[in-house]
Amino acid sequence: MATSFTYDNFPNVWDDILAETTWEAKLTLRRVSKTLRDVIDRQLVKHIVLDHGGLEAVDVIAPKHRIPGCFELCPKSWEEQQWPRTPSPDLMKHVRVIDIRGFIIPCVDMTQLAPLFPNLDVLRITTGIKYHHDTYTPYLPFAAEKLVLFMNETGLEGVFEHWWFQDEDEGHPWPIPEDNQDEADDHDAGEHVDEDYEYHDHHDHHQNGEHIEEEGDDWGEDEDWDSDWDEPPKGRPLVPPKAILHALPETYRKIVLNMNGLVQPIAPMYPYLLDLPPHVEELVIVVPQFKRVTDEGTIPRNRSSLGSPEIAFPMNILDLLGTLGKNDLRVTIVGFERAGERCVRQFRETLYSQVTTTLYFDVDYAIDDEITLSMPSQAREFALRDVQQARHVRVVMDSEESEEDDAESDPGSPRPRVKRIRLVHDPTPKEEPPLMSLKKKVDGIMRRVELITMPQYIKRVGLETAALEVEEYGRSEDYRTLERRRLGIEEEWIDKGTREDLRAVEREMDHLVDFWNQSGGAPEAGPEPPSEMTSPQHSLSN
Repeated sequence: MATSFTYDNFPNVWDDILAETTWEAKLTLRRVSKTLRDVIDRQLVKHIVLDHGGLEAVDVIAPKHRIPGCFELCPKSWEEQQWPRTPSPDLMKHVRVIDIRGFIIPCVDMTQLAPLFPNLDVLRITTGIKYHHDTYTPYLPFAAEKLVLFMNETGLEGVFEHWWFQDEDEGHPWPIPEDNQDEADDHDAGEHVDEDYEYHDHHDHHQNGEHIEEEGDDWGEDEDWDSDWDEPPKGRPLVPPKAILHALPETYRKIVLNMNGLVQPIAPMYPYLLDLPPHVEELVIVVPQFKRVTDEGTIPRNRSSLGSPEIAFPMNILDLLGTLGKNDLRVTIVGFERAGERCVRQFRETLYSQVTTTLYFDVDYAIDDEITLSMPSQAREFALRDVQQARHVRVVMDSEESEEDDAESDPGSPRPRVKRIRLVHDPTPKEEPPLMSLKKKVDGIMRRVELITMPQYIKRVGLETAALEVEEYGRSEDYRTLERRRLGIEEEWIDKGTREDLRAVEREMDHLVDFWNQSGGAPEAGPEPPSEMTSPQHSLSN
């Protein structure tokens, strides 16, 4: 009896065929048999996009095409499978990459969908297209190993332009509480955080591998961070009630930040990037915008909000490198040469100055080297004193009764116990690795910061991985739609005329988009910067 050419009989052959098959052909082949359909469906959901789908669900699409039988996910009913057009949990186990596109309203708590994706490798936070451009979801609902982020033109203010924050109370799915009605009229996107809106604290401290949170160390209470965050208009929340705004799950090992050629402040959009915890091993910063990974990359000058790129880019990137001395973070900056030779040179000089003037508690400042000898004598004495004192400090966590009364608790019940942290002097120095010289510390940090071109990065990680990390959208028309919205060109402008009239309007739209791109194109490329990070020799001043 002849053996039929089915997937069950020849799985390896069919896998090779499907690997070279187009999306459209796979949609046809999945009708051949149930086994082949299941195999193809598992491939089609490898990379999905979650987009705004209403008040209770998110739309499930693919970056370039539709997914048969996979349309919506409803956090409230996925377990019962009562929501129509919902994919099965068995199919969602094969999802490896998720794009969260635009702002998902807090009515849809995506954290409830996390059990659907136990094998997620990459989470990508991208800006919106179809309803509100320049919006994004400001929390991480899923745990993965790699996080890919994209900057937008307006930062957090772009999210506040979403209808969720602008619509009046009548008919809104999240009415303003009565006690906030008066305040809501005065709320503005330009006001800062105050007591009526709480942001969760995730400014973590690590000691001997243990996780410690200091009392009173909240983002909202830190005067340096308070000015970076705007208050949502009308008192409506940014995230679902159970979601944490600043949380970075410990599963993440690599973070890729795409600056999209912009020099917008990074802290308001992604504050956790400025104090990365030790579990993050690698940070990749992509400076230009790459619509396709094989493009040259562009830096539109007319979209800069912080002034000249020669000033703004070094300032923005240096803000992300404050934790270099506290852990073994590796930093790769891709495409920085597109910003110009002057910008690269200033970044390297400023980084070296910042690294050499930072106080490190694992450095012996009594060791003479070219850096310590150039330090002012008083600064060197202070560094020696602070390092010695730090080695005799021990962290103690006490458990004591809370001094605050709980109005809802029983008067006769015991007070709740809270943990408080205090520092005590220990005459015996802590057992730590031997101190190193300042030059050895600085050289080690500088070696972990690397500037490379996109072709070099592709050679290092592969074309597919690089494309996943730098291409925000899978289709070219998505970029054009976004650019049209930024220009104020809406699809409704196209009249229902003849085919020739439609084509004429389309050509006019394309012409406006092309003109915008040309006027804000990349600067002229300067000389190729040195391949290795150099350390300029200069003396430190007070």
